[in-house]
Amino acid sequence: VAEESADQNNSRDGNRDQGSDFRRLLAQKYGAELVELREEWKAWLAANPTVPRKDLLVEFRSRTAILSAVVFTILVLMVFNFGRDPTAVAAVDLAPSILWVTFTFAAMLALNRAFQLELENQALDGLLLSPVSRASIYLGKLIANLIFVAAVEGVGLPLFALFFNVPILHVLG
Repeated sequence: VAEESADQNNSRDGNRDQGSDFRRLLAQKYGAELVELREEWKAWLAANPTVPRKDLLVEFRSRTAILSAVVFTILVLMVFNFGRDPTAVAAVDLAPSILWVTFTFAAMLALNRAFQLELENQALDGLLLSPVSRASIYLGKLIANLIFVAAVEGVGLPLFALFFNVPILHVLG
């Protein structure tokens, strides 16, 4: 009733808000579905920080995965640096491929480690039984692994520039 009188006042003044009309139309058409969807999104957004925080705390407490990924990155960069013929192909031409290979394999190593811990301790079963949607679990794991890989890239990129003598500051800045 109050909504109708407010709408009548707005129409008299000629200042009718099109956004409120659209919301009212949606509420009339979809009703409870819209409210359920809104609550689902709120729960999804509220649950998302939990999964990445858990994964990052586990990884950075043990430091096993980060250390192995960083050592792997250093070793791969060293192998590529000493294994290539500098007269055949310029380092600038070869650099993007080496960087992608290094970070892709380091990310796969980190991702494997993250799920290995979940499977060993049967924590993945606990996550799947929790009242968190599977999309939240997936997004949380994705965010945690992106942060983890970004940390590995933060170590690997300066070493890459050092080993291959490739200027990267003009690309980053």
